[in-house]
Amino acid sequence: MVRKSPSVLRSRDAVRRGFDFLCSAICEPQAFEAYGFDYLFSLLTSLNSRDPGIRRKARDVGRSLALKWIAQHPSVPPDADADMITALVFGSLSANQFGVTDSLKPAILAAAPRFSPTEYCWFDPAIEPPPNDVPEECVCGDGNDRGDTRCRTCGETLEARSRYEAWLLAIIRSYLGERYGVRLGARYSDVLKWAPQMRPYPSPDDDANFRWSIYAITHIVYTLNDYNSYWLDRRSLPEEFEALTNSLDACIEMHDPETVGEILDSLKSFKIRSSSALVQRGICFLLDCQNADGSWGESDVDEAYAWHHTTIAALNGLDEYSWRGRGRSISISS
Repeated sequence: MVRKSPSVLRSRDAVRRGFDFLCSAICEPQAFEAYGFDYLFSLLTSLNSRDPGIRRKARDVGRSLALKWIAQHPSVPPDADADMITALVFGSLSANQFGVTDSLKPAILAAAPRFSPTEYCWFDPAIEPPPNDVPEECVCGDGNDRGDTRCRTCGETLEARSRYEAWLLAIIRSYLGERYGVRLGARYSDVLKWAPQMRPYPSPDDDANFRWSIYAITHIVYTLNDYNSYWLDRRSLPEEFEALTNSLDACIEMHDPETVGEILDSLKSFKIRSSSALVQRGICFLLDCQNADGSWGESDVDEAYAWHHTTIAALNGLDEYSWRGRGRSISISS
């Protein structure tokens, strides 16, 4: 009989407690009303868990919430904007993965082309790299146009978003659109082709860009491995692999469980062993900063989604998956 080490048993317990918390939190009616499409999607990764109890619960909770989400979204609203179309794609795709069918797809396919690439991605990936002149939403709540430095409504100075944030948005939307069968602003290959211009990746002392660059890299990994389904060859993404391995300790120093979780989650795709010293540092950090209720992050944050996303990232960073083989590759020229 092979005995599990205390650290392995501790990780398994942390994953189970974290997943129990996650399932409870995403079933809360008000939170699900606002973010049900993303909550559903976050459960899909757990269908690949090696833990049969987590797989079973993910299927049961996912199907129940999929039925609820479909009932809440029977049609595409006539005033739906690009963000609403994207949310409907997320939700419909996730519901279908849990075996729940809907009648949204024809209406989504008809509505999606009404919006331009910039409305989906903040820029047009087919013809330009991710920009650095997209303004943050103003404190007054109004949006502004690309290039604006002052709010047109209240006159406040606007901060520019990181170009890596724009890239991240385009990576996620183009991938999920193609997986669903609709173009959300761009082809996935057109978004990834800008990788050479996004390198070298920022160092941890670049406050404006560092975290966004890590999230962009982790989502390149997620989209190429179909969200923790397939292995990747690190030789196909050498700069991205190096950026992840070089950033983990810095994110631990920043006490950032969300980013640490995403880095660990991505490194597993490259067959980095959990027993490696680097990964063990990340695992120990996540185990030490888990909250008593099983969650990660600050429970008193104003935005419930932020707490949820930190928890799912840390949870995925600790969980082990049943991989299905080698993932797809895509040419990213240097």
